[in-house]
Amino acid sequence: MMGNELQLLQLNHAIEAALSGVSLRKLGDAAERLSISYRSEHSPFWRSEDKWSQIDRLAYIAARMPATYSAAVSVLDELHDRVPELEVQSLLDIGSGPATCLWAAGKFGRLRQAKLVEPDREMAALGEQLLTGSLQMSGIDREWKITDFNDISSDSKYDLVISGYVLSELDGLQRKKLINIAWETSRHAVILVESGSMKGFRRILESRDQLISLGARIVAPCPHAGSCPMTSDDWCHFGVRLNRSSIQRRVKGAALSYEDEKYSYVVATHGIGARTTGRVIRRPVVSKGRVKLDLCTAEGIIQKNLIKGNGDSYRRAKKLNWADSVE
Repeated sequence: MMGNELQLLQLNHAIEAALSGVSLRKLGDAAERLSISYRSEHSPFWRSEDKWSQIDRLAYIAARMPATYSAAVSVLDELHDRVPELEVQSLLDIGSGPATCLWAAGKFGRLRQAKLVEPDREMAALGEQLLTGSLQMSGIDREWKITDFNDISSDSKYDLVISGYVLSELDGLQRKKLINIAWETSRHAVILVESGSMKGFRRILESRDQLISLGARIVAPCPHAGSCPMTSDDWCHFGVRLNRSSIQRRVKGAALSYEDEKYSYVVATHGIGARTTGRVIRRPVVSKGRVKLDLCTAEGIIQKNLIKGNGDSYRRAKKLNWADSVE
């Protein structure tokens, strides 16, 4: 079993253990409220102890945590591909929730130190409870800081600073401050992940521009550091498919055994890493003897149509998926 699959299995087992004895009806009701808030992008459950109940927290780890974990894994895979020489030994997770991004970062075998910043003490406690179910986490020195991002000192540096699904909870000035703090506290790289909605992408795009102004090198997903070529009615996002555990299906009342998590992201570094030549920005359209690709490149968004007569280029194109890089 591959590392990511084993880690997801351990995460699902830890979630099931945390939900043992909890009413599925109450979990389902809370999960539905959470789903409505995410669809409206105006969550009534901002991460704070006075607005989250324990059933809300449990519904979150059941309904949302595996999906956000899978998105984080996909983005961290991209960091590894673009900066293979980077060894992540220390991590700062801003707005960590139940340590979702730390679970994903378990893929870095040399990770030894993690600082998790989370304003909700009970969510942090739940996250620590889940982490005891991971074999890979036992060798990582974990420090929880129960506060918001405003109380992060820039004196300490971390190889990687990550913030997942947090920008949506902040206003414009707060987002700018978080980006500044993330950049100042990062030694090598910063990763931001948001929902794959139009609003989520716009928040990522604003953050990308700010990181560039701070001197960052954007290595993913963009193949360039110029203005985004997306039109005002379009947005850059990607998707990852994950298998639902039995408890997820029951809590969500879902018939399908899988779900697709859509996300937008940016990976910025302190001058290291190589950008790709092109990025597949939509699902490839494969028909008999033909592959149509939409690519983001340094020249803008282009469409490529490859046929069998194109030989190796056609065969390579048939293997490409949405979000893949094209060298």
